[in-house]
Amino acid sequence: MSRAVFGPGAVYVTRTDLANQPTLNVGYAQEFSIDETADLVENYGQNQYAMDIARGTVKATGKFKTARWSGTALNCLMHGEVLTAGSLAATATPGEVVTLPAATQIATTAAEAAGAVLTFAATTGLVAGQVVTGTNIAAGTEILSLTGTTVTLSQAVTGTGVALGATISFGPVNTVANAASFNQDLGVILGATGLPLLTAGGGVPAAAGQYAVNSATGQYFFHPNDGGKQVATMYAYAQAGVGQTKIVLNHQLGYMPTFQLDYVTIYQGSTLYIRVFNAVATKLARSFKLKDFSAPELDFGIAANAIGQIYQETYSEAS
Repeated sequence: MSRAVFGPGAVYVTRTDLANQPTLNVGYAQEFSIDETADLVENYGQNQYAMDIARGTVKATGKFKTARWSGTALNCLMHGEVLTAGSLAATATPGEVVTLPAATQIATTAAEAAGAVLTFAATTGLVAGQVVTGTNIAAGTEILSLTGTTVTLSQAVTGTGVALGATISFGPVNTVANAASFNQDLGVILGATGLPLLTAGGGVPAAAGQYAVNSATGQYFFHPNDGGKQVATMYAYAQAGVGQTKIVLNHQLGYMPTFQLDYVTIYQGSTLYIRVFNAVATKLARSFKLKDFSAPELDFGIAANAIGQIYQETYSEAS
């Protein structure tokens, strides 16, 4: 007797263009479909209707949508790249919120009429890259290096130089929580306005509202006039022992992973099993919406395998 088939089943894929590949469950299929479309060739004489009709080529395609993400399965189906250990993460919205320290102000212990070296009683807390402001110090000047009690600037002082006892201001520095694994700056928001700060065009914040980043140290540098303000810092950082990563490359035409697909669904003890022997992904769609789960959707084309098989379909009872 005939039996009903209800709801989605499980989808398993096995990559076939490489040897000894594992079979993967793509994860909680929401939808699955296979379509076969044949071209018809019609033979006409003098009358309106065809005298004969024959089937030409048949196009077989399929589609499924899943309720879970599997990076390994999606790579096996669509991209065929090399997966490596580790992943990226980012600060959660609204970012890493901190109140910047006040600008550091130190008086010089020696005059500097020309050149780019300032001398202080102590330079504790100062770091290379920090913004420097003061009389006759050009906008966009930073600490180039520190040696003992001397600070070398990125550019020479101007005009009459820096006098003995002159007050020099050093901009605040924020070292983010994940500085050791810092990967990419994603922007800084000023808490008072909700507006983004600008990245420093010359690599050094020359005015308030600008910032610079040292990606090697995870340090953010701000202008002295932004000291004491609240900012939200957004950035990406690496997770060496978590997850996996792939880089999709621009391969030559014709490169593609091929796979076998097994679909099985059970309803009231009756099983429908479909095995597609040779499939190739044609489209991978991923959407992200408010108040909804993301469900990757993959379309695939079906061709014959090496011995001319297209697919196998089995039923748990004769109908």
